[in-house]
Amino acid sequence: MPLSELMKILLDYILGKSFNSIRGVNTLEDLPAHYIDKINRLIVEEEKKQSSEFVGGSFKVNYVDDRSYYCSLELYFEKAGQEDPNLTSAQSKNFDLRSLNREAQDELRRLRTIEFEIDPPTSEQRSRLSQNTNFNSNFNSSSGGRSINEIADNYISEINRKILDTESRQGIRFDRGTLFIDFGDERNFSISYDLNYVKDGEREPIRMTSRIPNLNFMDLNREAQDELRRNRTIKFAIDPPSRVSSRRI
Repeated sequence: MPLSELMKILLDYILGKSFNSIRGVNTLEDLPAHYIDKINRLIVEEEKKQSSEFVGGSFKVNYVDDRSYYCSLELYFEKAGQEDPNLTSAQSKNFDLRSLNREAQDELRRLRTIEFEIDPPTSEQRSRLSQNTNFNSNFNSSSGGRSINEIADNYISEINRKILDTESRQGIRFDRGTLFIDFGDERNFSISYDLNYVKDGEREPIRMTSRIPNLNFMDLNREAQDELRRNRTIKFAIDPPSRVSSRRI
């Protein structure tokens, strides 16, 4: 399969093909924020595979009718010696317009299409993506022997970087969050988190969520395996980044 076709499939997957709404997304600004880490990761990987440079792109939220909207994405890559940049694009399925807050619904009805510019990943973002990749691959390795607390501490340190980046990019303030470690079966467990932000002048919190499924259950030490089997879900509070230690709740 050509890389351009694979890229299109991956973008389609990122934009969502099987859900009526996007969990934790309530405002128009939430939409590109929800996708940006995955998009940046694809950009970096594509640059390496194609020996190209990402030169810009756009993320669009498009009105369909009073019940539906969809997202579309365009990414441009440039190769040395090539006159015109290559375009890779993708489009989501229709999402439920009513899952957005009233202000977002009204703005989308009025403007029909709202466009956000996608800039090339900064050096800081590229470094963070590399750290996250290394961290996630550690979960799927066979080194094993980690406790529940060790996993929580490691992952919360990565979440703290995400929180600081989100606060800086969106001008919002992190309020509280929860990390969930969930038992799947004798082979798998998953990690998810729920982050709540506040914005001056707005009463409703901004909620962002993410989940990493299919982590290797055998990477846990025996005590952690037994505890997760018994409790099914173990929760940790996520405090603002100034307090980086994890608290089980």
